[in-house]
Amino acid sequence: MRTCMILLAAWCLVATASGEFADYVFVPPSKTETEALPRAVVEGWLAQACPRFVFDTLAEQNDVLKSFHAGALPLCVAEGFSLELDEAALFDQGLDDGDAQVFLAAVTSLDAIAVRLLVDLSALEAGDELWVIAPDAARAFGPFTAADAVEGGRWLHTVFGDTAVLAVRTSYDTPPPLQLLGLSHFFVEPAKATLYPCPVEADCVSDTVFQEISTGIGMLFIPYKGYKQAQCSGALLNNPDTPELEGLVLTADHCFSGGSVNTTGIEVLWDYRAAACNGSGVPDPNTVPRSVGSQLLARDDVYDGAFFSVQSVPVGARGRAWLGWDTRTPALNDAIAGTHHPMGKPLKACFGRVTKLDVSTFLGKNQTEVHWDEGITEQGSSGSPLMFSNLNYRVFGMLSNGPTHDCANPSQNRDNYSSFRSFFPRIQCHLLTGRECEDGNGSGGLCPAKAAFGDNEEALAALRAFRDKALAATPGGRRLIAAYYRHAPRMAALVNTSPRARGLFLASAAPFVELGRMLR
Repeated sequence: MRTCMILLAAWCLVATASGEFADYVFVPPSKTETEALPRAVVEGWLAQACPRFVFDTLAEQNDVLKSFHAGALPLCVAEGFSLELDEAALFDQGLDDGDAQVFLAAVTSLDAIAVRLLVDLSALEAGDELWVIAPDAARAFGPFTAADAVEGGRWLHTVFGDTAVLAVRTSYDTPPPLQLLGLSHFFVEPAKATLYPCPVEADCVSDTVFQEISTGIGMLFIPYKGYKQAQCSGALLNNPDTPELEGLVLTADHCFSGGSVNTTGIEVLWDYRAAACNGSGVPDPNTVPRSVGSQLLARDDVYDGAFFSVQSVPVGARGRAWLGWDTRTPALNDAIAGTHHPMGKPLKACFGRVTKLDVSTFLGKNQTEVHWDEGITEQGSSGSPLMFSNLNYRVFGMLSNGPTHDCANPSQNRDNYSSFRSFFPRIQCHLLTGRECEDGNGSGGLCPAKAAFGDNEEALAALRAFRDKALAATPGGRRLIAAYYRHAPRMAALVNTSPRARGLFLASAAPFVELGRMLR
């Protein structure tokens, strides 16, 4: 057994002597910010009378809903209900807007902290546009067209306040076919922060590098189970092999555990943060930059990781960072940092140290336990990055779970973070050129064992048995498994191009095969 492990370790060292990593990239603040529709146009529309639909389905239920969902994962911040309103029911007489007509309808859910609407866009015609307006901020989100239609309906942007206004612009004298299918009623209010230092406002951290990387942290709203909305945190990651800054977001798998993922329904809010240590200077959330989901790229419930793309990333007045990452194994007492949106609050920060390695929890394997010396996390912080403080805040974990924290009892302020190094094989093709991503069963398109043994399924099954029943049973073995998959593409390339390397791999793997056969 010891000899086999040494051989496997040697193969990993042949591939590379260190973990993969990338440093962060920061784009300075943009000089101009333009709204999708000029404020004067939106204000002109809002000045017109329009039909108003008021729903009291969840009125006076916010406290009841918060209590009902307390402690659940993912954090539920909105309940909802179905609606069946078409364009004939929604809209009245249109108003002139140059060569077009604009039809308006206001939708209210009494006592809602925010509302989000689900619409069917499939019957819109070419040139028809739908906008959703936050009336308190006179901000319009859109336009949405027939090209944005998805099966089951398209979730529009979240509007903070109890009322969202729908606006349809068309070249016809009558409103185009449109269905309002449902409404999410948000019941969790983004509360003002507790005074520094528990929790710590992100803008209160003096480190310039931290201030830059913190602009890459977003607050996620994720639809699930009909009309509910979950709230988590996520981080933009840098692909160092391309100058094109892609919208690649890392979070936790359990943020999607409420059911099938409607990726286009994911919404990311950026730059929602206090401007002062006492929690003051928080912007209206209707005014902060937004992104919407594009594609779910990877999920892994073994390591509690998830990775998705967004359609675009606005830079905004603070600039925007694409965070670095590192697949190295952390060490005990490594200095760490985190930044996140607890319970939908403005961005917070935490600082502490690594206390345990390779922890198994109810949400995943190979997790890292940390203790926070400064700051705390809460529900809604899930998926936020764990970073090496002394390595340009490179990401090496995603918040998975932990006990309830207590500012008065810091000894309880511990969390478990998912292992980025273990999840990395699932997403490496998106972060490094020339790599293939491991599939959901742990067998990558660039698997050296598959390359060496070909169609010998008996040998491959024996190797999998050795991996799962022998190596996975010990911390050292689990580290070797992670190292094997981390370096698999390079090993596979050697096996495919060098007969000598293939022979060495087969000879090295032979003892594994025999042990695996005995374990099956």
